[in-house]
Amino acid sequence: MPVANFRFTRDPRNELRVRGPRVPVVISLHNAFAKAMQDAGKSIPAPVSGFGLIETGCSVTGIEQSVAAQLGLVPIGTAPFRTAGGPTSCPQYAFALTIPYLPPISCAQGVGFDLSGQGILALIGMDVLSHCLLVVNGIDGSFNLSC
Repeated sequence: MPVANFRFTRDPRNELRVRGPRVPVVISLHNAFAKAMQDAGKSIPAPVSGFGLIETGCSVTGIEQSVAAQLGLVPIGTAPFRTAGGPTSCPQYAFALTIPYLPPISCAQGVGFDLSGQGILALIGMDVLSHCLLVVNGIDGSFNLSC
């Protein structure tokens, strides 16, 4: 399995504690939708780059709602969620998520979250992480992800 290594550089231990395990991500159309658009002669929206937060407390991977809109994603359903603020529901989307140095991840039933103002475009949840090995070294402010 390929391994991606991440380490904060300024104050590694503190940055990992404050910012969490953030990784660069590229969010794009799910392969099936991209192929359907290509077959129909439509242009495929450009992928969106930013950061994703590895979130072991989240069961499903999700993306910022504005990214879903930018990619022209149409909800394929809704999913109930329990949050610290109480129960809610989120729109479901199919999309692809790529973390550099790792194989692309197909999220056939990801969700849309309001992540505005948090500096991230995605929460990488246990639906993805259950297929990976995550090692966090708090002492030196690093983490490794292998999928």
